[in-house]
Amino acid sequence: MFQDKKIITKSGQILPCNASTFCLHSDTKNSVEILRFLHERFSEKNIKIKNT
Repeated sequence: MFQDKKIITKSGQILPCNASTFCLHSDTKNSVEILRFLHERFSEKNIKIKNT
């Protein structure tokens, strides 16, 4: 979504997306694991995560 600027839906439809901000809520189930995964993948592509 961030790099390719598109979203692929469950049905396979491709939608354009120009996302620059993502929000992860701490009350989301396994949010810590999700954040670790994103941090690892973003780091591989030199994308920084900023806390706000």
